Amino acid sequence: MKINELIKEGLDDFDLDTIQRRGKDSADDDDAGLDHTKTPPMSARLLRATDVGDTIKTDDGKSFKVSKARASIIRDVLTDMNRMKAPDREKLDDMLKKSENFKKVMEPKDKESLEAVLMSMVGDFVKPEPSNY
Repeated sequence: MKINELIKEGLDDFDLDTIQRRGKDSADDDDAGLDHTKTPPMSARLLRATDVGDTIKTDDGKSFKVSKARASIIRDVLTDMNRMKAPDREKLDDMLKKSENFKKVMEPKDKESLEAVLMSMVGDFVKPEPSNY
């Protein structure tokens, strides 16, 4: 057996010679199965506003000027694992993507009333048990 035949036989065993002809392997596509129509979470949008204060745009196209302090309070509620469980945080995040709900969050003047408005938006929720770790 010649060396070329031996190499060809090895390539056939692992189907290596046809990969280049088929183009890009689907396993190498990092974006496969991702939903590109989904907008970023509100907590991610508020992250930049916590540094410099910024304009937050809701999914329906309305913009709100958010101060650093307000963005920080809202983001703390959205990301605090001890305050509410993950499904409730995701529900609140999705609710804030609508302008009529985000408008309610812009009304309170102090931290306590803002947190109360955010918690009332979620409705009944289960507070997670404190961790021992």
